[in-house]
Amino acid sequence: MYKCSKIGAATLTSWIALTCLLGPLALTLVPSRANADVVIYNTSLASPGSGIPGVYFGSGNANSSFTVDQNNGIELGLSAITRFMPPPIVPASTNVYDVPTGATTVAGHTGSAWGFDFSIDLNPGGNTTSLTLADVTAALSLTDVGKSTTGSFNPLLIPDNSQVGSGGTVVNFPNESTTNWAAQNSEALSFASIATALGDPGYNMNANDTYDFSLSVTCLDAACGGSGTLLGTDSIVVVAGTGAAVPEPASLALLAFGVAGLGAIRRRRGPATNNGETETA
Repeated sequence: MYKCSKIGAATLTSWIALTCLLGPLALTLVPSRANADVVIYNTSLASPGSGIPGVYFGSGNANSSFTVDQNNGIELGLSAITRFMPPPIVPASTNVYDVPTGATTVAGHTGSAWGFDFSIDLNPGGNTTSLTLADVTAALSLTDVGKSTTGSFNPLLIPDNSQVGSGGTVVNFPNESTTNWAAQNSEALSFASIATALGDPGYNMNANDTYDFSLSVTCLDAACGGSGTLLGTDSIVVVAGTGAAVPEPASLALLAFGVAGLGAIRRRRGPATNNGETETA
């Protein structure tokens, strides 16, 4: 089964408070791109260490259908899933995932029918990098196209992330960031804490909508190019049902007509004057 983690009630308030405190600080960095990205669609994640599968959170989760960004020796992955049931959603050769609206129909489970997986790996394929999670900050961002809301937070702060540590073993939170180099999890917007952190507290699982997700990792110190160096960015588009409504041609035509009308009115008024003198360019 697919594992879709959520934050327990006891940690919810403190976790969101920490997110709100640290998230804006991370976003104040002005990143510079070190190298060009290599983006691969509908693929699997690399192993973060010897004998460890590419997908190591939970059990029985498929290592497929990810949109992967490889850059600066790290690997970022994002994918949309149908929760608690196979098969994976296959996006073909794009980063667009079509998902159903409504609640999951799997007995014994609640929440939306779809969710999303993310993965941050500073040591893909066991390339013996010296980077750890303490050297970077991350940002998971969402734009709800239908509602025009946006939000972002550091996914490394999620309490129940699965992580890979210095012994090549899989460990869980608390975050041993000075020795761990990889983290991943499965989440859903129907988890109130996740929706709130992503700026979409009014998420409606029954709505036809489009969701733009992005995941980025930025360096904090000299170990990876200096503070503010953007190491990689990954993104996917999730289309729920028929997707967000778009303006109909008639509405667009009316808008264009209105803009043209304003231009005509301005021309009829003539050039602006200043103290009785005509302004010239």
